[in-house]
Amino acid sequence: MNRDFKTTSIHQKWYTDITYIYMKKDGWTYLPSVMELHNKKILGYTYDVSMTAELAIKAINNTYLNIKDTKGILLHSDLGTQYTSHAFEECSKEKRNSSFF
Repeated sequence: MNRDFKTTSIHQKWYTDITYIYMKKDGWTYLPSVMELHNKKILGYTYDVSMTAELAIKAINNTYLNIKDTKGILLHSDLGTQYTSHAFEECSKEKRNSSFF
C-alpha cells in the first residue's frame, strides 16, 4: 500500500492486526481482527489464548465468510511472525486464487 491508507469507498483496503488482552484467569489472550479502512468497521475476528499463525488465518477466514466479493481488496498487516509464516502465505495464495487480496 506504500503507506497510503486513504480510501474513497468501502472494500478497497483492509488492515489486520492482533490485539493483546490480559485476563486475570488466563493471562495474555489474543484477538486478531480485520478492519475495513474506509469506515473502520471490524469485518472478522477470532480470539484465543495462543497467538499463532492459525489464529490469524482464522480471522481472515471469518472475514471471508462475511464478504463475498473480495476482488481487488488490498490487505495490510505488520510483519509479525503470524503474518509472515508459511501457513499464512499459503492461506493468502488460496484466497488470492479466489479474488481475495
